[in-house]
Amino acid sequence: MENKIKIAFLISTLDVGGAERQLVNSVNGLDTDKFIPKIFVLKNRSKILDQLNSNIDVEFLNVTSYFNFFQITKILHRIKKFNPDILHSVMYASNMIARLYKLKDNNCKIINHIHGLGTWIKIRHILLDRILLPLVDLIIVVSEESKSLRLSRELYPKNKVKVIYNSIDTSKYIGIKRITDKTDEIIFGSAARLIKLKQIDKILIIIKLLKEKGLKVKYYVAGDGPEFEYLVKYSKDLNLENEVKFYGNICSMESFYSSIDVLILFSKTEDMPLSIVEAFAAGLFVIAPDIGGISELLCNRDGYLIDPNSSIENISEKILQLSKIIDFKKVSIKNKETAINYFDNKIHNKILQSTYFYLLNA
Repeated sequence: MENKIKIAFLISTLDVGGAERQLVNSVNGLDTDKFIPKIFVLKNRSKILDQLNSNIDVEFLNVTSYFNFFQITKILHRIKKFNPDILHSVMYASNMIARLYKLKDNNCKIINHIHGLGTWIKIRHILLDRILLPLVDLIIVVSEESKSLRLSRELYPKNKVKVIYNSIDTSKYIGIKRITDKTDEIIFGSAARLIKLKQIDKILIIIKLLKEKGLKVKYYVAGDGPEFEYLVKYSKDLNLENEVKFYGNICSMESFYSSIDVLILFSKTEDMPLSIVEAFAAGLFVIAPDIGGISELLCNRDGYLIDPNSSIENISEKILQLSKIIDFKKVSIKNKETAINYFDNKIHNKILQSTYFYLLNA
């Protein structure tokens, strides 16, 4: 192709989060014979920078305030210097800034990518969103639940919203072999940023109750965050030193998933968590709350949806009963097929790149 399409990606950080990891997956999967990508990172945080392909250009803008006129002007100037055909932004702050760029270059197509259900959003955020809404060409969300929410809360036009599921490189996980005949012990695991919203402390109580009910159980936690020290101490207070391990951030998630039997989540809110998609690819049984995009992920698949209004005691009893009947071999086959057929990077990238072409030709 003589004239490659220039795509600028705008994101707040390259920290270890689902939105950031999905961006890396998307950029790495672009056909470089057709596209020239460049990532603009608002803040100087780059924990997953090494996961990007070496040929991807990244520019850190060292922004300290989203309310500083001069810093916003600098961002728009740096993007304009690249002169993209498409500006694809991720998350709220980047999305609003991307819309402002439309005022600088009306020919550039603006794509906003939204992860999460925005439970933190206040009226002022929605007002700014609505004021700048005419400047965006397409809004990508990662679940039908998110789409429904945005149509009713943010009042997005239906023709501007498109659902594209998160994705992973399933080939990294498909080779993981599950233990199919183990009945004496079940190893649960969680992969998450350790913040209050994830409610890891409630999972610790569930593990304690399962132990008291006679189930031989272990619980491994991958991830870091402000709750790390508290959770380590809390697990000791519950006398779970021999059952619980906190690994912090893990570079190779494949090794983590190969060490557990069941992924368990108990977040207050979730959209389309990558950890569940990774667990599917690894052939794991998944236990997660019946909220947000999780309901879509686990519908008619091998997993268990927790009623978030149920008591911890009832949840632990249900999990105990499930532990006696889970067919790990069947789960492994079915969930791996699900990951390959619906959540592989190749599928995501094909949809995303066709979306780029459609926008430019519209």
